Amino acid sequence: MIDELILHKQYPEALIFARRLVALDPLNERAYRCLMQIHAALGDRDGVRRQYRQCFDILARELGEEPAAETQAFYRQLITATIGPTVSPKAMPAIPPADQLQALPFLGRELEVTVLQERLDKTMAGHGGLILIRGEAGIGKTRLVEEFRHRSMSRAAGSRMPIRWLTGRCYEPEARTPYMMWADALDPLSTADWKSTLAGLPDVWLQQLARLTPQLAPLAGNIEVASMAENRLRLFQGVVQGLAFLSQSHCLILFFDDLHWADKDSLDLLHYVARHLAESPLLIIGA
Repeated sequence: MIDELILHKQYPEALIFARRLVALDPLNERAYRCLMQIHAALGDRDGVRRQYRQCFDILARELGEEPAAETQAFYRQLITATIGPTVSPKAMPAIPPADQLQALPFLGRELEVTVLQERLDKTMAGHGGLILIRGEAGIGKTRLVEEFRHRSMSRAAGSRMPIRWLTGRCYEPEARTPYMMWADALDPLSTADWKSTLAGLPDVWLQQLARLTPQLAPLAGNIEVASMAENRLRLFQGVVQGLAFLSQSHCLILFFDDLHWADKDSLDLLHYVARHLAESPLLIIGA
């Protein structure tokens, strides 16, 4: 049935049935491939990544295995293709509650959340920094950050300084692609919700952000040609200046998940940003 719905481009309906299949059989790789295909057809690149990661995580946890070569190759094909929506997201029907995963109670991590909240207090006072959360796969690092995010946003509602999050995720098939986690994290800057916050950022720095978020290119103008070493330095400086500009009006939190799959260039940029923006309202969390 799912294949038939995809064939006739009935993607919203296909999405419902594919999610039900995964809920009934969480180890069914074919169901995950269907979900990735549907998200690609809907223009949802992050959805493709999210479904692959879910497949990867559950197979590793339950079977101690990676996705099959067919699944990995299909994911690479989808993620490197030019993805454009073939149906409006507004056409998506609401998913019945039974098809949604229920959030588990948050237990036993209050000390860690308190440490993160204390660090947030310092960040809002202009003393940011980098926090790394370590632990075995499946121990709950991402869940911890999700809980902290929920609490931080609730707190921001009554604060004079808004708190905004940008999230980048690392994936094994992209581990050799430079700056992928930064491209993932900064991609929302191209949306209308974020573009207004970039108004006033000098073109020389906006051009560098556009190297990681090409959708910003119409705003940035032509990127100057330089040597490879100069290009790398300007990119690093551009990211620092862009984040510093954003943190003038917001307390900014950057979260990078699954850092063990990060490429070397991304980690070099992470170190550079953390070092240059340590005295800014910018908190970087890595897990």
